[in-house]
Amino acid sequence: MLSNLIKSNYIYFSGTEKRVIDSNNREDIYKFNPVTNVDVESGDEEAKTFVEGINAKNVEITPEINTDEMVDEILANANEKAEQIINDGISKANLEKEKIFEDARNEGYSIGKKEGQDEIARLKTELEEKVVSLEKDYNEKIKEVEPAFVKLMIDYLYKLTGVMAEDHKEIIHYLIHQAITGTENSKNYTIKVSKDDYPVVESKREEITNILKNDAQLEIIEDNSLSSNECFIETDNRMIDCSLNIKLENLITDLKILARI
Repeated sequence: MLSNLIKSNYIYFSGTEKRVIDSNNREDIYKFNPVTNVDVESGDEEAKTFVEGINAKNVEITPEINTDEMVDEILANANEKAEQIINDGISKANLEKEKIFEDARNEGYSIGKKEGQDEIARLKTELEEKVVSLEKDYNEKIKEVEPAFVKLMIDYLYKLTGVMAEDHKEIIHYLIHQAITGTENSKNYTIKVSKDDYPVVESKREEITNILKNDAQLEIIEDNSLSSNECFIETDNRMIDCSLNIKLENLITDLKILARI
């Protein structure tokens, strides 16, 4: 088959027919037309017709971070991609199998039925071994890609969380809301936040009170030892650390466990 791709590398010259190409016979085609004056000021009218582009809409990043949903989404995407790769491999293997069988049948009829059957059996065994090898390679690739994917997700989470903390000052309110709704009922709640977050939390006192029991007492304290987006909630039974960095570290730990890092 490769011989069909080889092209001739020889050039044939005629010894009888000769032509002389003389560009002087057509000097007129090389003459340049004189440059005329161009009205530069005519461009002013075009500049005046410029229309300002469409203003882009402001996009706000929703500060909600749900660890369970994010982990489930990552697992679902990974499973979907894995299933797609396996299905593609099986489809490709089936096509190759049919082609091999067809070629083997044609060859078998020409050399004899017995020899053809033996060839088909050999090719079938070879194909099955190839499928096993492909599955093994796929599993090895998954093991290599998973840690790299998780590390990329972790870097992304660090960057995303930093942007959210900087651009959305009320994220501390979301963290408090999630912590209170996710714990058992208590008669007393003491929320300790940083100096930077205290005004935001105090302004949300009514909203926080609405998610407590009717007879529950709420106290909001400014703690100078805490940094921005750090928060502790004391109840009758426990101390809850709902700081943003703790939430992030817990999420990263879950991802590392899933990826076996």
